Parts: sequence; structure tokens; C-alpha cells
Amino acid sequence: MSDIVFRWLHLSDFHVGLDPYGQRCLFKYIIQDVNEQVLAGKPPDAVFITGDIANTGAKVEYEQFLEEFFWPMQDILYKTPCAERIFLVPGNHDVDRSQSRVVRAHGILSHIPTFLDPTLDAQYDRATILPRFKAFMENDPTGPGTTSHWIASPEGALVSKLAVRSIQVGVLGLNSAWFSCDEHDRHEISPGKSILEKGLQELSGVDLIFVIAHHPIEWFLDDEVASIRTMLARAHAFYLHGHLHKSRGQTLNAGASAFLPIQAGASFEARENELWVNRIIWAEADTAASIVRIRPKLWSRDHQEWVTDTTAFPQDYLAAGMDAWEMPLPSTSPVTPAGREAGQKPPQSYQSVLPTGWRVIDKEVLEGLRAPLSEEETVAFFDGRVPSWKDAMSSSIPRRTMVSTLVAKIQHWTENPFVSVLLVRGSGGEGKSTILRQTIVEILGRGVVKQVLWNENAEDQTPVLDDIPENLGPWIIASDDAETIGNQLFHIVQQAAKKRRTGICILISCRDTDWTAVKCDQLPWQDYGEVSEYRLRGLTREDAEVIVSAWTKYDQRGLGRLYGQPKENAVSALLKEAQSEYYSEEGAFLGAMLRTRLGDGIKAHVKNILLSIAKYKSPGGTLCDAFAYIAVPHGENVLILSKGPLAKVLGCSRGELKSKVLGPLGEEAAVAPSGQFVLTRHRAIAEAAANILSKDFYVDTDEIIISLMKAALSLSDNGVFVPGLGSWRFLSTHFFDAGKHELAVRLAKAAHEHDQNNPFFIVQLAKLLRMSSQPDASVDIFRTASKNVKRDRTFYFEWAISEGVTGNRCCSILLAAASIADDTERAWPSSEDALKAFAGMGTTFGRLYELFNDRTFIEACSATAQLGQSIKHETSSEDYFQQATDLAREAGVDGVTLTQAFERFKQGVVTAWNRREADLSKWLQDAPDLSYNRLLSLLHLDMD
Repeated sequence: MSDIVFRWLHLSDFHVGLDPYGQRCLFKYIIQDVNEQVLAGKPPDAVFITGDIANTGAKVEYEQFLEEFFWPMQDILYKTPCAERIFLVPGNHDVDRSQSRVVRAHGILSHIPTFLDPTLDAQYDRATILPRFKAFMENDPTGPGTTSHWIASPEGALVSKLAVRSIQVGVLGLNSAWFSCDEHDRHEISPGKSILEKGLQELSGVDLIFVIAHHPIEWFLDDEVASIRTMLARAHAFYLHGHLHKSRGQTLNAGASAFLPIQAGASFEARENELWVNRIIWAEADTAASIVRIRPKLWSRDHQEWVTDTTAFPQDYLAAGMDAWEMPLPSTSPVTPAGREAGQKPPQSYQSVLPTGWRVIDKEVLEGLRAPLSEEETVAFFDGRVPSWKDAMSSSIPRRTMVSTLVAKIQHWTENPFVSVLLVRGSGGEGKSTILRQTIVEILGRGVVKQVLWNENAEDQTPVLDDIPENLGPWIIASDDAETIGNQLFHIVQQAAKKRRTGICILISCRDTDWTAVKCDQLPWQDYGEVSEYRLRGLTREDAEVIVSAWTKYDQRGLGRLYGQPKENAVSALLKEAQSEYYSEEGAFLGAMLRTRLGDGIKAHVKNILLSIAKYKSPGGTLCDAFAYIAVPHGENVLILSKGPLAKVLGCSRGELKSKVLGPLGEEAAVAPSGQFVLTRHRAIAEAAANILSKDFYVDTDEIIISLMKAALSLSDNGVFVPGLGSWRFLSTHFFDAGKHELAVRLAKAAHEHDQNNPFFIVQLAKLLRMSSQPDASVDIFRTASKNVKRDRTFYFEWAISEGVTGNRCCSILLAAASIADDTERAWPSSEDALKAFAGMGTTFGRLYELFNDRTFIEACSATAQLGQSIKHETSSEDYFQQATDLAREAGVDGVTLTQAFERFKQGVVTAWNRREADLSKWLQDAPDLSYNRLLSLLHLDMD
């Protein structure tokens, strides 16, 4: 290797413990790649591992990492200098969150501002939170142990100088997870600005400086982001980090200087046959050429090898003829990227600091997107095609009245540009996306504002407020996927208000259901800015007239079945359809357009779409196959399909899902690609598609629902957030209530097979079997359940019902008693638990009296009614208690004191135990040994 080149391997986010077998395979693949580089004479000069080595910060997870990855990699590198140049820093998953649970950034730093200083006093203060990192420090193979580890030092950082041939290299390792607590860490954490500053001072004078930490800079406390960037730029440093599970990098400027942040994707996100992609980065700094060459790799399941990650870095920097991206070394005078010709217009200066997925749109950018719409494209828009910027600029697409309202509001705002939020809400298919784009086209075209920050495809990040230039006039921050970044947008509004920053307007749109699902409607927006909400629902007459006029230009293709009718009749028909859909959950605007123009022909229209998309390949087979997984749940009113489960069943990544599935289907007017949940453009499309897929394409629609549910449950088991998870877990109930009992039972069985030790799934399956007239199968589910099942009160109560239905009334009594006994679980029995148990046992004791003529049973029948009636209850329970009371009185048994009633209840349980129909001893205590102290407390009884 040349004396002027420094080469490194960047790894991050292993999450050891998430999937031991899958990780063992990926360890092998990474080690194999390292070995190939060594054998080729290209060993790394250093390895940087930027956090999340473990999944929960547990000792056993680090032991697996060391035994199965670190030491085997060392065996390969031991003959190279790199063996002594492996650097690790912790991430948020390396924190043992059961320790120092009171940690909160603002709570500590507001009380102890010096907490993250590189001093002895601060070291003493930080000792209180070191238990959080105990397992990491004890198992860091590059560190000297817990007490002398750099995390526990006064400096609070790892500082190392390396002589690599003729290059002097400095490494500064930071702990950005000091205050990590949960998924809301962003804007709440810090690596310590003073710690960073001192570390950089110690490394001054070296040729290359590498600062390594886990979190992106924009995740740090807002008050520190700008100064941290400035310090890194003045040091011309590389900033290596992970956390966001995707590779990325781009030179950033702070003042006249530049630094280079490089983000590594997750080395292990999930095993290779799941939707997430595993990534690593190889890179080298050529000091003579002042160039950094970066080779991002991802593991290809199909080819079983590491391949170039072509989506990781800006295409401007792709080196011609190479699987590498070339960027300038961080310096005061960045050079032209290798992939761009001299004199070519560089990216806009502000664009370079925007997070991935954001872009600056101005009048010039829009003009570059302008193009005439063909008749085919225009008619497809009327059929529900997802709108584009070209549509928004075309005179062929009618302007809704809402556009003028929004433009006027923004024009008024520019005259007094205090922080404002304009939110356009409505169901899917109400025209929100078109209105938003048309509004932006209008305000830029008229010069109301000069630029708009547009969310092209970002799902987890927004620009940092301090990065938005104030000298360029007021800014509109716009997003058509507001729910995916709603919390971050709120933070911008909050910070702008606190810093008295004017000239910020948030212009956003989203589905009502998505906005509510992510709880953005509960955020106090109005406390920090002027908030205006615009609800879209149906059509005004003015809108209807403009739309019909637009249809008329295309004769029968535009008007459909309205062709030949007077315009006023067509307008009235459109308004009537919009009104008929007004109270549905679907978009009244799109629904009215489809039903007015197509009528009963919507099935033929949808069938043509299916035949068309069946010609194109996509993940999961064809576009038609992929569409089936979207249309079938929507047609069944299952409105919880998110991108994660869909990508998993199709066997692709989320990125591929958008580009290869949702985007093309949006062009075919079949799917709405934005929003938290994936739906067809309208329920009418979904219902027609599901019917055609089943009858004409012979698709097993039930199997589609089952596979999606299993995908959602599997992702959740692996720690992936799945929106609407509770609804997936209750999906069998949804279909049972809809009268689809066979599908409901299949779903419950699939959930049970997925996790046979989950008491919820056992109860769900057994309950549906019982309600489907299969009580024996229901009982069998309970009796054959694994001993590892955590049996809670609901588990025993539902089992009691099943045993009772099969005629095993004594067993039913024993199980119902167990559901309210002390030893069943730690949680005290609730009033609801007691009411259900007493209501069920009352009549059951009555039936046992009829069978055995044992007076103990009828006294227990009366007693349980008394005890139940002493608890505050609804009318529904009263019917059961009255029935038990009547049975007892017919046998000559009246009420007694509650203390006596409790004794009668206990005696009835023991008598049932003596006559039990089956031996349940492996599940239950003997009845004489059951205690009910917590139940007594609930009933306010003192038995002493």
C-alpha cells in the first residue's frame, strides 16, 4: 500500500443478541471479506466500530461478539499493524438501561452544567452513571478494564495518535450515549462539547483526524450542534458514526472550512432473508491527491457476497469506471468531485447540509421539471394516479379552491413571518398531495417566497433549525408525508419559537388516520406558533365545475359515462357522489370521481390495471402479486398495513419497496405510496381488486392476510417498530366479528404457531374455537400448552369457560377460582377479574347442585352472587348474579353476611376439587392450598 494512503474499515450497529444464529452467519461473511482484503494485499490500517455492539447492553451479548467476531477477526489481522488499531465506542444499545434510570440530559446538564467537562470534578459526577456502561467497559477488548477505561476517565474520551507509514493519524473516540434513554433521544443527548474540544486540541498537528461516535450530529442538543460542526470543520476531521442503519456521507461546510461525516449502515439489522440490508464501509484517504475513496458494501442475499451499495452516497461523487465514491479530503478548499466535470454547476450550498431525502426547490428547479402532460397522463390522473410536480404545473389539472386559500394565507404570513403551521388533513384520496404541490408551484411562481425545503422521501429526519439560513428570506418547510416526521417538525417549531426565530412556516399534509396514529394531533403546536388546519372532505360546487370542465376537454375518455350530458347534469352527478361518500372513511373526492366517471365499470377498470401490472416483475413476483398484498387487506377494512410487514412478505428492503413497488403502483393509479399505512387509492378499488384476484386470478386472499400478520409479528419480535401492532394481534377477532369464522380461526392458529408460549395467542385461539362450536379443541389447546407459558388471570378464566362448555363444571370452578387467587400472578385481581369469575361460578355451582344434590354447591352459588353484587358492576353482570340468587332461593338458601359468603365460596371450590373431572395438578394448586388475601382486600373483608 502507498505511503500516502490510509485505509480503514467502518462497522456499526451489530445488535448482538437480536438473532444469535443470523448474526453468526453475518460475522462469518464480514470476516471472510476482511480475509480477502488481507490476502489481496489491502489490509485495513484501522477498524472503527461506532457503537450498538450489543442489543441490550448485556454481558452475554459482548461475550458472543468477542468469541464469534472480534477474536476471529484478530486472528486474520494479527500479522498486520491493524491488529492494534481497532477502536470501539458505545451506542444507545450498549447502555444497560436498568441502571441509573433517572438519567435525562436536560435534568443533569441544567443542574450540573459541568457534567460533561474533561475534568476530575466532572469525572466524580459521571461516576453515578457509569454502571450503565459496565458491561461495555468490562468487555471492550481494546480497553484496560472498567476502572481505567476511557469512559471512566476525567477526559471522558479515547485519544490516540498513530504513525501509519508517512501519515500521522489521530483518533478521538466519544461516548454519545451518556444520556441515551429511549427512542426519543434525538435533541436530548450529547457527547460533551468540552470533551470534544479538548480531544481535538490534543490531536492538533496530525495529518488526518477521525472522530468516532455513535449518533449523527443532528441528534445532539440543539444548542451544541452548530458549535460541534464548527469544531469538526476547523479540525478538518472525519466524523464516523452509525445509528440510522443506512450508509451515507457528504462533505459539509462550517464557515470557510469543511469536515466529512460518514454514516455506516447496520452491520447486522436482521438475517439475510429478511427485509433489512446489512452493510459495511471500506474507505481510504489519499493524502497526496487530497481525495477520499469510499466503497460502501451491502450483503446480497441472491449472490451470497458483498456487493457495492449504489444508493449510499451522492451520485455526483461516483468515480468514473470505479465502484467507489471520491470526495475531497476535509480542508479549507474542497476540490471538484471526480464524477463532475470542471465548470459544471455544483450543488446548491445549502443542499449539501440537508439530511438525506430533502431538497431545496425554487422557481428554477420547478422549471426544470415542467413538461406538457399527454392525454394518457391526464386521464390517468383523473383515474387516481399519484400526482407529480409535472401535474401540479400543468393547466390540464384543475386547481382546487383550497390552493387559493393556502396561497393567500402564506402571502399574508410573509408580511408578518412569525412561526406558523399550515396543516392540510383528510382521508386518502381527497387530493391533499395535488393541493400541496399546486400551492408550492403558485407561491414560487409568484415570488411569494424564493425557496421551499421539500421532503422528497425522508422518513426519520428533518433539517436542523440552526442550519437553515436566515439571510435568504422566509422559508417554507413542506412535506406530503407529515406523519413520518411530525415529531421532528414540532421540534423545529418549538426551537424557532424559543429562539425568537421568524421566517419559518411548516406546510404539511397527511391522512387523518396517520396523523392521529402517531399522536401528532396531541402535540401542543399552538403553544409555539400560529396553527391553521384545513380539512378536506368532499367537493364544493366551484371545485366540481372546474373538474367537469377539465374532463370535458377529453370527451368520452375524460367524462366516462357522463359523456353527452349537459355540464350542469355532470356537475350535479359529481356532487351527489361526493355527498354519498362524505361519511365514509375513504376519500370522497377520488371516490366521487371514480364512481361518477366509471360507475359499474370500475371492475373492468380495475381488471385492466391488474392485467397491465401483471406484466412487470417486482419483489414478490409481479407488480400484480405485490398489489394483491395491498388491495386484499384494504378491501377487508384492515387499514394497518405498514411498509415493514409489506416489505418482509415481498422479500425486499423498504428502499426497494418504494422504488420498485409503491412508486410504479402509484403511477398506475392503484396505490397511495405516501403515509404511514399502505392503502390502495380507494376502498372501491381495493374491493374490486380483491374480488377479481380471487375469482379470476385464483389468489388465496386468506393466505395473504395470514402472511402479512405473521410478518408483522415477526418484525416486532426482532425489535422492529410495527405501527398498529395491537390490531395485528387482534386480527382474528376482527374477522370473527365480521362473520369470517374460518379465516379468524386460521389467523389465531397462525399466531399461536408463531409463538406457542404466548398466553395471549393461546387464549385467542381457544376462545375462537369455543365460539366456533369446537369446545373440545379449545380445551385441548389449554391442556397441552407448554409449561413455559406464563399463566395469567385471563388465561385461567378463559380456560374455565371452555371446560364449563364441555361439561367439566368442577374443573371450570377450579380454574375460575385460580383466576382470582393470590399465586396466579403478581398483579392483584381487579374488580373486573372478580366480577367475571363470580358471574361464571354462580350458575355453574347451581348446575353442580342439580347434578350431585350437594348443599355445599348451592350455598356457594348464593355466596358468589352475594360477593359479586358487593362489587360495583354493570347491568350485564347483574343478570348472572340474579340468576344464581334465584337458583339458590328455589333451593331454600338465602343470603348471609359477606364474611360467611366468602367461607361458603371457598368450601364450594374445595368440594368441586374433590369431584374434579380431570387431573389439572400440573397447572393448579390443590384447592385447599389456594389463598385469596388480595381478593379479600378488594372486597374490603377482614377474615382474622
